[in-house]
Amino acid sequence: MRIIGLCGASEASREMVALRLRTKYGVPTINVERASEMVTAKNTKGLDMVIEEIGEVFLKDDGSLDKKMIAEELVKKGKGEALRVIISNAINQMMADSMKKLENAGHKVVVVNYGYSPHMGYEEQIILGGEFVELKELEGSYFLESTKEEDVDILLKEILK
Repeated sequence: MRIIGLCGASEASREMVALRLRTKYGVPTINVERASEMVTAKNTKGLDMVIEEIGEVFLKDDGSLDKKMIAEELVKKGKGEALRVIISNAINQMMADSMKKLENAGHKVVVVNYGYSPHMGYEEQIILGGEFVELKELEGSYFLESTKEEDVDILLKEILK
């Protein structure tokens, strides 16, 4: 399966391109930033792994993770690395499972919306925004300075042909 990264400074722009990929071209997208929230949601394996590492004291009364308390107690004290590793591993597993399901369903292409910085190890990337203009010639990269629908469509048609 062909996996294409999607990055850029504006989350709104990334989501607009991702929406266009899904609705007009039928290309599934995975949002890594939302995956982080999903793997630590109530009643998930990811949350269980986090709580096993840091303790139930970081759970709110409703069973959700108290991110403010984690920031105050762990991250500020320099103890956030173990938590970051656990959450990263859970996200990677969730993404691998999602991609396998998409591949088994017959999808040939998936786009991973992974955030701000390029170079996340994808052979192909859609790079949004002017601040990355120096990467315009990077092999495997598709640079999109405008997010006008017609400009997005021209690029997506080229990528998906």
